[in-house]
Amino acid sequence: LLVQESVAELLLAKLRDRVDTLRVGDPLDKNTDVGAINSRAQLEKIQGLVESGLEEGAEIYQPPCELPAKGFWFRPTIFTNVSQSHRIAREEIFGPVLSVLTFRTPAEAVEKANNTPYGLSAGVWTEKGSRILWMT
Repeated sequence: LLVQESVAELLLAKLRDRVDTLRVGDPLDKNTDVGAINSRAQLEKIQGLVESGLEEGAEIYQPPCELPAKGFWFRPTIFTNVSQSHRIAREEIFGPVLSVLTFRTPAEAVEKANNTPYGLSAGVWTEKGSRILWMT
């Protein structure tokens, strides 16, 4: 997630508040927000990337939440203080993990978004329609 520096603190506070309300559990339960990881191998990959993020200096936020006893589960996770050199910014995690990078200018955001070997989709949220046109 690329967030403009001027709004990052407020956005992160709201994001943490929202993550605090997420319920991890059975994906067939309509009250569940975050379901299980599809395999032990994928869970181990997620755990390895999260460990890498911590080792590389990113800051982690995980809300206190109960995980089901059986199955492959991972708490929703937000990383801040992430740079483009971090593995968590360069590799697809395929788990409930969000890496937040900040930018100062729209040009910097486009540069960071395009600095990946993957053909990922993107969206732009702004109050300025002209900025959307410029960025897309």
